[in-house]
Amino acid sequence: MKKKKYVILGIVTVLLVTVVGVLAYRMQQDKKKEKIKYDGYTDENQETNYITYKGEKYKYNYNLRTVLFMGIDKEGEIEEKKVGDGGQTDSLVLFAMDTEKKTTQALSVSRDTMTDIRTYDMSGEFLSTERAQLALQYAYGDGKAKSCVLTREAVSNLLYQTPVNSYVALTMEGFSRIADELGGIRITVPQDYTHINPAFKKGETITLNGKMAEQYVRYRDTSASGSNNERMERQSQFIETLVKQLQINMKEKKDAVHLYRKMKPYMVTDISEEELEKMINYEFEGKVEKVPGTVQKGEKYDEFIVDNEKLKEKVINMFYKHEKR
Repeated sequence: MKKKKYVILGIVTVLLVTVVGVLAYRMQQDKKKEKIKYDGYTDENQETNYITYKGEKYKYNYNLRTVLFMGIDKEGEIEEKKVGDGGQTDSLVLFAMDTEKKTTQALSVSRDTMTDIRTYDMSGEFLSTERAQLALQYAYGDGKAKSCVLTREAVSNLLYQTPVNSYVALTMEGFSRIADELGGIRITVPQDYTHINPAFKKGETITLNGKMAEQYVRYRDTSASGSNNERMERQSQFIETLVKQLQINMKEKKDAVHLYRKMKPYMVTDISEEELEKMINYEFEGKVEKVPGTVQKGEKYDEFIVDNEKLKEKVINMFYKHEKR
């Protein structure tokens, strides 16, 4: 009888060891996959061909080349940082360039958008997926390529797996440097922003030098709920004007590569100099569109809640074509 008990105990022990071993192996493989995907900066765009909306089928427009622009709330040059020290994305704009029509559209995403982001510990090991402000995703990377890839993935998922082909991240000092390199950015102030700078009077047409440009796109009254929406309006206006001015300057002086090299210390991108020269000739269409939704007060900070129905419609209009039956 005692011998039989030992046999049963031995079998149970072997089974437990096997189960634990399998679980440990799977966990290790999952961690390896995470590391390959995010530390290796592999581009795993979901090749989502179709989307259905109100009974109609739409096919993704593969003539599009999408580039995610990120304005990072960091001074100085871009440097590799540990988790939590790389900054956050204060500005997010997805540019969609039609390689057939040679036109560009843009979609602005609020930094406060509540969405799924991937979290990591201080050693860079994956922890979990949590719902939080989109701006925080950049901070869970290394302040460079990994941060960009993580944010690109989060934006793609938010926009119903819309492929995001490339990225450009620019520090706030980079904004300032671009403005100075172009001899200033000329804008008409839409509202009274004299609380930011006395020169920002409603209706005044002014030329923003580097310092003024940084003030214009960066200022936000964090004590006032919804203040990021006002800042996004200024950022959209600035980006629209900047793109148009860049196109004029590049066509006249043909120095896109010169500016690209000047900005390198303040920028992270996977776009080559040759690709940039081609992109700059695309005509910018209309105004910067915005992800629809509403702002609500969170426990600590504002939370932007996306209107999923309206967003789906906007995504279809910008990135898809109606599939004819």
